[in-house]
Amino acid sequence: MRWLTIKCWFSSVQRQEVAEAIEHEQLMDDIRQALREWERAHARFQYAVGEDEVDYAIFTLEAAEKRVTMLIKKAKRDELHALKLGKGWT
Repeated sequence: MRWLTIKCWFSSVQRQEVAEAIEHEQLMDDIRQALREWERAHARFQYAVGEDEVDYAIFTLEAAEKRVTMLIKKAKRDELHALKLGKGWT
């Protein structure tokens, strides 16, 4: 009976570790996507013509910057680093 209890405990710990790994990988993917969105917003700003386009470009650029900042803060709180996951930023 004791062996079964220990086995169940290890199983639950493994499930939790797998869930955390999946969550961390998703966060890294979200950061990569947010950086691509920021690059697109920056390009949009560079090629904006006219007051409305410039205003829209600034709005999207600021929103993209806020998203990147928010996600990086979350990664820092979770003590997450790309090298820990074995993947680069590309």
